[in-house]
Amino acid sequence: DTWLSMLEKLEREHKERLEKQQKQYEDYMHELEEKMKRRFEEYLSSTNSLHESKPESMETSAHLRRSHDSTLNESYDGKYKNSSTSHQCRTFVPDSSHHHYYSTNSINNFHTSERRPSIRTNLSRSQSREDISNLRTELSVKHAKHISDLKLYYEHEIEELKNQLNTTKMGHTTSSTRQSLETIERLNNDNMRLHDEMKELRRSLKLSTDENDMFKRQIEELRDQLKSKDFEFKNHQRVINDLQQQFNDLRSIKERQDEKLRHTDKQTLQYRQDNEQIASDLNLTRERLVRLEERYRDLDNETKAYRQANFTNDTNNQRNNDNLKYNIAMPVHMPTSREYGRFTTTTSRYSSSTVTSPRSSNLDSARYASNDSEDLFRRTNSPRPLLTINDYLNDKPKFPPAYVPPSRPLYSPKKSPPTRRSMNQIPVRDLIDNQIKQSEHLEEKFDELLTKKRDLESRINRIPTRGLTNNDRQLLDVLEREIERVEQQISSVKLELRKLNII
Repeated sequence: DTWLSMLEKLEREHKERLEKQQKQYEDYMHELEEKMKRRFEEYLSSTNSLHESKPESMETSAHLRRSHDSTLNESYDGKYKNSSTSHQCRTFVPDSSHHHYYSTNSINNFHTSERRPSIRTNLSRSQSREDISNLRTELSVKHAKHISDLKLYYEHEIEELKNQLNTTKMGHTTSSTRQSLETIERLNNDNMRLHDEMKELRRSLKLSTDENDMFKRQIEELRDQLKSKDFEFKNHQRVINDLQQQFNDLRSIKERQDEKLRHTDKQTLQYRQDNEQIASDLNLTRERLVRLEERYRDLDNETKAYRQANFTNDTNNQRNNDNLKYNIAMPVHMPTSREYGRFTTTTSRYSSSTVTSPRSSNLDSARYASNDSEDLFRRTNSPRPLLTINDYLNDKPKFPPAYVPPSRPLYSPKKSPPTRRSMNQIPVRDLIDNQIKQSEHLEEKFDELLTKKRDLESRINRIPTRGLTNNDRQLLDVLEREIERVEQQISSVKLELRKLNII
């Protein structure tokens, strides 16, 4: 819009300048014609006065010549010379009187031709530049023709005046002749001035034409610039459309990412809730384990008390048996099956009470094992392997050494009875306790590993199978590797339990 308004402004200024110059030129030409007409009228009036005074001057000149001829005839006798001189004078006067002058009709015709109506040059603003140039050419041609006609006329007048001057041989000039000379000089000066003005007008016309051409070139350059600006505007519009499309694509991508983040936040919240639930279950399990440990300590203390009491009873029984050996015969000294069974029953009772305590704790811990490992826990928590070991250890004293009569009393009243059997049984009891503690520790570790495996499997099951992200894949790989490591630990614990004949 700016370029178009600038172009319109330049064209409007150019048209106004051309109209102004054309109007100035027309005014100047009209003024020049008026001046020429006025001067021509003055010239006509001067020539009329000259024609009126011409017969009087001719009569005076003839009278002077006749008087001069008479004086010459009287003073000289040369007849032919005087006659030739008079003939020459008479012929000169008619020749001078018969010089070419425009007649009155011709002068009037010329004057009327000078008064021709001027060409209408009031052009409308809607005419094109070609019409203006044609009009300028026509005006310049007509002006040149007019100047040439005036030149011919003035040259003819000058020649006529020169011939009139030749009539006065002695340099006698009349007032009309001086006036004619002044008129000729003035006309020559006016002619030179008009020539200068014509040159100035032609130069100004050339300058205006050059300026017009320069404006045309500027208009063409502005049009080219306008075309280039239009092309750049289209390119910028295309770039803006591309950027708008990219912005829309990025907005859709951002919306999808926001949706993904919301889904991730939901999963994180769910995982946090699950973690809190697991933490609460873990705290409950720890509290339960603490209670079970306290119960185990109480049972262990009771077991120790029972063992001490059993040991005391065994010692008393042994002492009684040793005392009876001196009073009864040899067959009678052999232990009966009833007494031996009572002794083994008491021992097995205490051993079973000692062994079943970890079983109850194992059963409590087995509540949190997975369904897939229930059979394994039944086999693991069964008291059969521990009872087998205990029975094996208790079976050793069933075969007492053969009786050998002592060469001296087995004990004196001052010494206490021998306690060799009880001393031999102390390391065996410690071994049993160590094996029980080791088996309990392995069972607890086995329970923990199974619980950990169950938690890992539940976490894997919570991961969606479709639409996995990179974080989900990494988490899945970590959980699978952790499950493999836990399975390896479970295998090693199973191997240790097999070594102890628990499974």
